[in-house]
Amino acid sequence: MPFLIGIEEPNSDKNIGTLWRSAYQLGADGIFTIRNEYIWQSTDTYKTWKQVPYFNYPDITQFLIPKDFILVGIEQNGECLKSFSHPKRTVYLLGNENKGLSDFAKARCHKIVSIPSMRQNSYNVSMAGTIVMYDRMIKHD
Repeated sequence: MPFLIGIEEPNSDKNIGTLWRSAYQLGADGIFTIRNEYIWQSTDTYKTWKQVPYFNYPDITQFLIPKDFILVGIEQNGECLKSFSHPKRTVYLLGNENKGLSDFAKARCHKIVSIPSMRQNSYNVSMAGTIVMYDRMIKHD
């Protein structure tokens, strides 16, 4: 079941590299960034760019969702990930590390999903993406 994952306006190349490595490990078909383009750095020890394609969109208005895919935003105050049923063909969109998803991005999402926590509601962006991809993997197995 194909899926893509990406970050709107990421602040850190390290987070993108870590997300890319997790995407490779957890079966993503591609990753992307919106606005800030990725520059390779050392967290990508598996050279995942050889396995999982990367796309960059100059801004959210040029972000393309593949036909028949559902856009799922990962953001606070959404449906709880515990009970979330992952669509078969999904694009997961994470927000900026400081600001979250833009209002424009949230409006484009078919669904918004939140990750429960014991303390703080906010996760590191690459960790949030990894948790969602892992949840998808175990629920689809």
